[in-house]
Amino acid sequence: MIKKILTLCVILTIASVAQTYDIYDVNGKWYAKINGQINKSVIEKYKQNVDGSVLVWKQSGKKKKNIDESNAPLRIIDLKQDSLKEKIWIELEKYERAKICIDEKVIAWETSINSKISNDSCLSIQASGFVGTETIFLYKDMSKYQIFVATGMKHLKFDNEKVALGFDTHPLLMIGRTVREEDPKRIVSLSAEYLVDKYPVTNCEIVNLMWDSIPKIAPAIFTETRKNISNRWTSRKRMSKKGENCITQDSAANTVFLLQAMEYANQRSRQEGLLPYYHFSNTSIGMDKILGKGKYSVPYLNFAYHQEESILVTVNEKSDGYRLPYYDEWMIFARGGDLTNDAPWGDSSANVEHALEYAWFGAKESGIDFQNDSKPVGLLKPNGYGLYDVFGLVEEFVLFELNNPFLKLTNKPSCNKGGNYWTVLSHKIGIVDIGPYWKWLDYGYASPNYAAGMGGFRLVRKLN
Repeated sequence: MIKKILTLCVILTIASVAQTYDIYDVNGKWYAKINGQINKSVIEKYKQNVDGSVLVWKQSGKKKKNIDESNAPLRIIDLKQDSLKEKIWIELEKYERAKICIDEKVIAWETSINSKISNDSCLSIQASGFVGTETIFLYKDMSKYQIFVATGMKHLKFDNEKVALGFDTHPLLMIGRTVREEDPKRIVSLSAEYLVDKYPVTNCEIVNLMWDSIPKIAPAIFTETRKNISNRWTSRKRMSKKGENCITQDSAANTVFLLQAMEYANQRSRQEGLLPYYHFSNTSIGMDKILGKGKYSVPYLNFAYHQEESILVTVNEKSDGYRLPYYDEWMIFARGGDLTNDAPWGDSSANVEHALEYAWFGAKESGIDFQNDSKPVGLLKPNGYGLYDVFGLVEEFVLFELNNPFLKLTNKPSCNKGGNYWTVLSHKIGIVDIGPYWKWLDYGYASPNYAAGMGGFRLVRKLN
């Protein structure tokens, strides 16, 4: 019996790691199917009877689609063979088409990206409708190289570069009726490599990835406010189709709880076969607070009802997956390499027309209600790193890695950075407004994350 069980385990293990591949020739004609692992000897075997390059397409349970042959621009990416020795990242938008060409003949291309061989040295690809990363392997003289494709993300590599942390204090600016706390601006050197979402995560992306956790109807025990929020998500789900792709310029998600942002990060990691960053477990601590490095108690607020007030979140230090940016990281990314200005448009001396080139404000003054759906992402100017909507649209969740420097947020695990569409375009002295005045918005602006705090977010992945 034990022997049979061991044999079955071996069979199941082999089946779990075995992959199915289709082989296509340079004319796009299907040639063969491979069950197993791809290596140099397998490539050599199938190359004997095929002229020119071959495409080894990893099925991963998907049906290969034809590349869009419309008149949409095709970006040409020329690479030198010597450059293949280093890590190469190619950034694409959703559905964007590109042709990758090497300066020498390629024997075989291996990928799960929608693709087609153009000639013996070029591969045409089309990005999917999901934010994420995919890999292209190419064989030259039976040497194997990698090209990484990032869809909807920026690859940022800092090599002992100067970046700014903190912010300059504006003594005359008020946030509500409370003087803003200080986090003195300083210049530091940074060596690190990241993938960062170009845009805030959108409503469509959350519905697609969190489909199974979104209920058909809000739990009856929810408060009226929670029901309204839940019903917005159930409505979006009803108007969507499971697994459908999302356009880039979808509306930014703005009714997300902190725990939901973490759960979404884990799900996106799993989708790419990465190790999730956050681990969740029960806790008797009834408040949101930092419990130690990589350990938080956060409000137990997501799509379901829970009697417990809080849930314990523990960071997996070995994770290679997606997560929320930490406070200092968000400050670096938001500046886009600018060491002097207070915001992407300059500072509070700028005119509002210039600020509106980077951020959409004024929903409150215009009388437009975007509580249900915010404006689309990516319609305005990006910052110096190519990141969009750092201000405007939604406030973004960030975490404090260990210490929270602000007394008003003493020991709280997170806050919201940036500024949202409720930012007002005019301000009358002596009148307190629930929305901030646009001149208040700079890298120092933050909203506390109270138990019912909601916002938007973008994800990061640290590569080293």
